[in-house]
Amino acid sequence: MNTIKKFLLDHPLISINGLEKQCDIPKGTLRLSSKRDIPEKYKQVLNEVLTFYGLNHKEFYEAIHNEIMKAANLITDNIDSFIKKT
Repeated sequence: MNTIKKFLLDHPLISINGLEKQCDIPKGTLRLSSKRDIPEKYKQVLNEVLTFYGLNHKEFYEAIHNEIMKAANLITDNIDSFIKKT
């Protein structure tokens, strides 16, 4: 999932209709329930507008990295526990 879509899902009070109007994006283009990605031609303006509302790609990727590391540690702990039992 891309950063913009994840940010919008995490901030449900941001109006998708209002965002489309502000960015001159055709109504219905930003469908969060759709599996299709946001068209490239709109990503620049969305980044500019959403940065004003708190979008920070560095923080986003750091948070994802932290979640991945937690999962990796959990897997490692489970493997270690399994090895000790056998």
